[in-house]
Amino acid sequence: MRYWVYINSEILGPYEVENLAGVANFNAASLISPEVRPEGEAEAWKAASVYPEVMAALSARTPGEKASGRAISALILGIASYFPGFLLLTGVPAWILGKKELKAIEAGLAPARGKRLAQVGMWLGIVSVVFPVLAVAVLVLILYAA
Repeated sequence: MRYWVYINSEILGPYEVENLAGVANFNAASLISPEVRPEGEAEAWKAASVYPEVMAALSARTPGEKASGRAISALILGIASYFPGFLLLTGVPAWILGKKELKAIEAGLAPARGKRLAQVGMWLGIVSVVFPVLAVAVLVLILYAA
């Protein structure tokens, strides 16, 4: 099936499903409409994420696609949060950057290649912040209970 694409106030296409990923600025939030059916009925414009075959084509983008800088930064900050003195300076930003990047990947606004990096960075940040806070809370409870 072929689709029309609405990007930057322009209607482009129609494109075959496998060619949609190559359209500049095309992502899961882009509005698309299937080519007119033989019955002559046109479908309404919908987000590309509504069509499973389009999402499959988007997830199989070019092999040269790289992870975004935000995904890489989340991972680096998450790792750095385990070095003494960097706990809150890097743990919280790793958590926030990782979460934002995962949302961007889900929306098709960032390369899917960075998903694992963003996940690992986010979880490293969460663990580096939550565990010390819990440890301090337990220590305070023990000291005040005695």
